[in-house]
Amino acid sequence: MAGHPRAVESPSVEVPRIQVPHQTLDPTWSVKPLPVVLTIQGRDYEVPAAMAADWLLVLMQDPIELDDMVSTMVTDGEELLFDEAVGMELYDACLEVISHVSGRPWWQAMRLIAVATQNWNTVGAEMMYRGFLAQQVSLSAWLDVLLLVILKMIDPKEANMFLLRLEDPPKELDDGAEATEPEMDRNAFLALGQ
Repeated sequence: MAGHPRAVESPSVEVPRIQVPHQTLDPTWSVKPLPVVLTIQGRDYEVPAAMAADWLLVLMQDPIELDDMVSTMVTDGEELLFDEAVGMELYDACLEVISHVSGRPWWQAMRLIAVATQNWNTVGAEMMYRGFLAQQVSLSAWLDVLLLVILKMIDPKEANMFLLRLEDPPKELDDGAEATEPEMDRNAFLALGQ
């Protein structure tokens, strides 16, 4: 009797599935870099479309200076820096821009970037090794892949706590307290590459 050969069944191996949270608020920001309009005191300022690498050069700084973001990423942003009347409105608008270009709440973006910066030899190297380069994609896409890489590399027992800390809105949004960065112990992150 002619027919297709029977498939040989391989032994069943339980592979843990990665649960990637739905953080991306608007996937269009992951598809390609888009411009953003920053409105301060009724005046519009353009934040031209930029690749992840451009954003990361500003957002990976320690400490992060939103003034650097304004002078680097906003067209005619220097005049905003010298206008004392804008104050917190400029700060809030910058956080809103980060939320747009990152495709997720700004605090999640900043925490992911902090984790990548602190663990660059493992996480950043893995992304570059896989050919996912920050100069070729939007910030949102880069963060999407970064989160996936972290979740694939992290001990599954650590993943839920990591995600809870990552997604927890900063306390200053509610009561003025300082936000905390997601932390992992040194051994957990050293084990990422294994």
